[in-house]
Amino acid sequence: MRAVHLDAVRIHFLGDHARLSRLFLIKAVMDLLREGCFSRGDREVFRPLMDSLLYHDPYLLMADFRAYLDCQGRVDEAYRDKEQWTRMSILNVARSGKFSSDRTIREYCDEIWKVQPVRIGLMGRKDFLGGMGQ
Repeated sequence: MRAVHLDAVRIHFLGDHARLSRLFLIKAVMDLLREGCFSRGDREVFRPLMDSLLYHDPYLLMADFRAYLDCQGRVDEAYRDKEQWTRMSILNVARSGKFSSDRTIREYCDEIWKVQPVRIGLMGRKDFLGGMGQ
C-alpha cells in the first residue's frame, strides 16, 4: 500500500464491518478473539484491541491484511528451499552493512529534526562509585 492511498483506504475500510466480515480469515480470527479462545475464556481481554482495529486502525492493519497473507505465503514458499533461503539470509546480512542505528539517528537529526548533537559527559568510575569501598 502506498502513502498516497491512505486517506482513501481509511474512508473505505473503517467502520465497514460488512467488508471486513467477507474477509474470511479476519472474521475467523476476530470470532476466536471474541469467544475467548486465546484468553482462557475471557471474552473482554481483547475487546480494546478489536475495537481499535475495527473502529480506528491507525496503522491500517486490517486493510493490509490480505497483502500481508500473500507476502507470508511467499515467505513460506521460499523457506521450503533451504539452500535458497540460506543464500538469501547470508546476502541479506551482508548487504545490511550500511545500516547502523547511530548513522540513522544522525541522519534523522540532520535531515528531519534539524538538531545538533549534545555532548554528555560520563562519570568516571570513581565518581560513579562515590568512593564506596575505596
